[in-house]
Amino acid sequence: MKSRKHLWLVVAVCVALFAPSILSAQSTPPADPYKPVLDRLHAITAIPLDDWRIHDADLAHGEDPSQDLTTWQAIKVHEDWEGSRWLARTFQVPAQLEGYNLQGARLLLDLHVGSADSIQISVFANGSMVARTDEDSEVPIPLIENAQPGQQVFIAVRVVDSGGGGCCGGHASRLENAEIRIEPASGRPDAALMRLQILSAEPLIAAYEDGKAERQQQLDAAVNAVNVKALDANDQAGFDASLRDAQSNSRFRSSGTATLTWPGCGRGRKRLKWFAIRLEPRFNSCASTPTSNLRRARRRHTFGSKKNIRRCSRKSRSE
Repeated sequence: MKSRKHLWLVVAVCVALFAPSILSAQSTPPADPYKPVLDRLHAITAIPLDDWRIHDADLAHGEDPSQDLTTWQAIKVHEDWEGSRWLARTFQVPAQLEGYNLQGARLLLDLHVGSADSIQISVFANGSMVARTDEDSEVPIPLIENAQPGQQVFIAVRVVDSGGGGCCGGHASRLENAEIRIEPASGRPDAALMRLQILSAEPLIAAYEDGKAERQQQLDAAVNAVNVKALDANDQAGFDASLRDAQSNSRFRSSGTATLTWPGCGRGRKRLKWFAIRLEPRFNSCASTPTSNLRRARRRHTFGSKKNIRRCSRKSRSE
């Protein structure tokens, strides 16, 4: 009887000592083996614009590049303000971005202003208006078509607040997101597109057991083919070649067709051919899956438009 008590005491002590570490290990999600590549691809295709200057909107010609921004108040992304305002900052094209040469690249301003009120947003580049929109219609705005290192752009944003009060009360506005999006120079593969392909493929592979191992191996081969170390050596050609290799037809062979439910697309049916479509899910409703669809999806919203819905319905009836 005494020995049993000692045994239970030893078990209790072991549980008390090791249970926390065991539970901690179980609760820690496994590391994503693709994260280093995904992070590097994102780092060379987006430049965050976190720091801005803000001024009352009654300032005349706040879009003028000669404005002295040192007299404006500093503000960061995600900080609130109330009422109508000018926002402005200067952006200079770097020679390289995490080792990636930006010579000849196309740069877009991805900006989102949110507000509890109804707002109108006007965007200016070097004193010229490049966009006028509202909170619900903001899309990336082309800034530079052929980037050159050292090139500067004075970006100004005029936010006109209706002052009517939002549905949830309050009148606060904020800059929800601001970054420069990078599209490659002519003749170079699209690193952002490769990143989207990887991110899109991961949940699709996880969703179907049939042929999962083979598709996982194909995705592993594609990710491993991306040579981000070439950027550290300033080997632009080597990096580009690795992206083309990862996206080449020889790495992706069809291993069956999956049918997924896709709300809003005709009768909700959508076919995705594993890797025969080169890891590209269909962003444009019911359309085929060329590379251009992913590019268009990044630039503007294509879901749910009346034109797409009508086309989808006709296609569904013909099947």
